[in-house]
Amino acid sequence: RRDIARFDPMVRKLLEGFWQVCDRDKSGSIDLEEYLFLHLNLYAAMNVEATQKEGWQDEARVVATREWDFDRQGHSSLNRDRFFTSFYQIVDAWLVGEPTTQAYVKFLCFLL
Repeated sequence: RRDIARFDPMVRKLLEGFWQVCDRDKSGSIDLEEYLFLHLNLYAAMNVEATQKEGWQDEARVVATREWDFDRQGHSSLNRDRFFTSFYQIVDAWLVGEPTTQAYVKFLCFLL
């Protein structure tokens, strides 16, 4: 089910929306700065209480940098495919409940 939802047209459309938001310089790739910007905002959205603690951005940046090293797969940036895979994995990890296509769509809409 998880892999099926990843190729659903609505899920792909929502992932494209995140790509458009994240590719701030419209270069057609996501660099480290853009990746960190996205991850810090996602962290804040998903961990509201943690953002009340001093230094939360430093902690979130450490985690995001570690994820960046994995997600970029040795490349200097993320292309659209690597970004979609990376972002889908994030959503999959945070998804609560049954991993249905509708659940992914709902969660992506919440985040967007």
